[in-house]
Amino acid sequence: MKRSSAQVYRSERDNLVLMLVGESGTMVSMMVVVNQRDLFQSAAQHMAYDTQQLDRQPDWLAEYYRWPTPSVTYTYKQTLPPELAVIDHAQRYTGGGMVFHCPGDIVVCCVAVLDHPDLPKKLKDKVAVTQRHIQAALARCGVTTQLNPDAGPRDLMFCQAYHSPYELYYHGQKIVALSLRCTRTHCLIQGIIHLQPTRRWFSLSKGYESVAVHRVPDVDVNALLAQLHA
Repeated sequence: MKRSSAQVYRSERDNLVLMLVGESGTMVSMMVVVNQRDLFQSAAQHMAYDTQQLDRQPDWLAEYYRWPTPSVTYTYKQTLPPELAVIDHAQRYTGGGMVFHCPGDIVVCCVAVLDHPDLPKKLKDKVAVTQRHIQAALARCGVTTQLNPDAGPRDLMFCQAYHSPYELYYHGQKIVALSLRCTRTHCLIQGIIHLQPTRRWFSLSKGYESVAVHRVPDVDVNALLAQLHA
């Protein structure tokens, strides 16, 4: 009987491609195992999946994925302003402020056990690990980011409107935002890497103009995803 072997490849969309290869080296069959994230088309699906990942209580999990549709997410402490209800929206498990998500942005979901031996003990330092990883991945793609040198005024309603030590800025504008929430045993970090200008996808009234992202890096999203998953 001829033997066959399975070979696994990862596509640029981060799907698993399983190939059954015969003894002669000829491909017998191929099956694509789709990344669950690729099936989601709403903020509610992605935010619910983040919480499911936390409920599974892995020792460590880090997901970076491309956002599919114009959406708004807001924290578990907030309610959505009525005028934004026409936009796809969902509540996040973590804190922070309200975020406008554009198609092509990269969104972050990290789950870790609190006493993970390879992570710092302090919660703020755990977030800093993710921050530094994102900053290094951006740098390898030619994008230089900085911490915010000027705390400025704070508006806790919107992510873009207040300073956080865990976030990264590009030409003076926040493009990386991270938020954290913990259970008794695990922490969930959710975040976004803004790669699209807000006004390209949203028609915002004057009350929201100050929280729009308009300076974003010109970077190959697939290349950045590869660096983030490296």
